[in-house]
Amino acid sequence: MTRVLALIVASFGMGYFLSYFLRNVNAVIAPDIVADFTLSATQIGLMTSVYFMMAALVLIPVAILLDRYGPRRVLILQLCVAAAGCAIFARAGSFEALLIGRAFIGLGVAGCLTTAFKAITVWFPRERWASGNSLVLGVGSLGVIAGTQPLQWLLTYVSWREVFLLCTLISMIVVFVLIFRVPERNAPKAAPNSNGIYGKVLTMNAFWRLMPVASLTMAVFFAIQGLWANAWLSDVAGLTQSEVGHRLLLMAVAMSMGMLINGVLADTLTGLGIPLAAVMSLGILGFLIAVLAITTRFAPLAWWPWAVMGFTGNIGALGYPLISRRFPASGSARAMSVLAASNFTLAFLVQFSMGWILDLWGRNETGAYPAEAYTVALGSLLGLMSLTFVWFLTSREVWQNPKLQEVTQ
Repeated sequence: MTRVLALIVASFGMGYFLSYFLRNVNAVIAPDIVADFTLSATQIGLMTSVYFMMAALVLIPVAILLDRYGPRRVLILQLCVAAAGCAIFARAGSFEALLIGRAFIGLGVAGCLTTAFKAITVWFPRERWASGNSLVLGVGSLGVIAGTQPLQWLLTYVSWREVFLLCTLISMIVVFVLIFRVPERNAPKAAPNSNGIYGKVLTMNAFWRLMPVASLTMAVFFAIQGLWANAWLSDVAGLTQSEVGHRLLLMAVAMSMGMLINGVLADTLTGLGIPLAAVMSLGILGFLIAVLAITTRFAPLAWWPWAVMGFTGNIGALGYPLISRRFPASGSARAMSVLAASNFTLAFLVQFSMGWILDLWGRNETGAYPAEAYTVALGSLLGLMSLTFVWFLTSREVWQNPKLQEVTQ
């Protein structure tokens, strides 16, 4: 059984690996794409964030398919769509073609995390879901690492277009592994009507206390890591692309460690009677401190804000077990998809709006955006996150043990 569980983590984690790599690849290749297509900050922000818009649209349909047909079949379909998107992006000759390719990529891989989480609920015992999720997140986080210094090294030998052709090939290899090596196993069939699950999630007080801070912090992290960290480090800190790559790699490694440690720590502490919300709150506080340091340009050359941001940036993922433990396994994917859709909707808005704010100032004579523009953009987000954090902390519902509040279909 251990070998089967390892295969599940590896195969579904690889889907998330591709998802994370393709989500954040623009953080490194953006300067090349901007130069090739002469894009503004608003355009590169829109092109990058369309991934999140497609994710928000596709996650709920994916969740319904997951609860009805199981994670294996759904992941095969997702990776086929992603492969098509990578091929379109690689061959793009215009900004519009880039948008179309990026949209197909988002449609394909954006739901891979939900698919992996569903696989965990099917194969792992209920009390180990957070640990299983953490293992998948750890495998997936290697995609972020691959999208930093290793990608910069690869770009010295191939073009960004060839990188996307390689992603097409890898996606299809994973599809063949899923078809021929991963066994079929599903949770009990979901009820034909999925509206009951969504209605229960949307009427839960705990969801409305949890969602704003979990979704906004993850959205800000996605936006910074996936695109704007490179711009800030170059424009404000004045680092070279090689030095920027070092910071991005540091953030990616810290994120990988955080994904592994936070889930296991959460399971351990909740087993001792400590609320899951307490672990989440500590991580959110660390994330806010890191964003504050970057916003105020406190020690702009320092490495620690990026390490702290990486370690805590996905702490909102602990919200998934906070929600899913309240529902039976047959409805878990639909329950989680509501929070995931919120995450990606806000990620689209945050990533696009940051580009729009930067364009209000415009580039200076050196081609960089002024530090004041970044301060306004990040400061606005920091204020919103602080308000949602207070809203979360003052909630009675999220601090209760979700196992005692399970609902049925």
